[in-house]
Amino acid sequence: MLSGFLKLKAKYGLVHVPSSAKAGRWAAETKRLIQLGYPDEQAGMEAARRIFRYEYREYSVYSERAVRQLLRDLS
Repeated sequence: MLSGFLKLKAKYGLVHVPSSAKAGRWAAETKRLIQLGYPDEQAGMEAARRIFRYEYREYSVYSERAVRQLLRDLS
């Protein structure tokens, strides 16, 4: 079974496996955006764009892993 960090890397096409600190920041930002009314997937993409500024590939092919499931994997 892949770790939550590897799933996060795969979902957003990151260059490196994120550290636990960056993964935690992504999770916190995603939850904050969901609370503000963003749809789950949009919140995850926007958080990835903000947290992984130099690694996130906007046009990569994303996995089917739902953001809420990924948040559970990281917690």
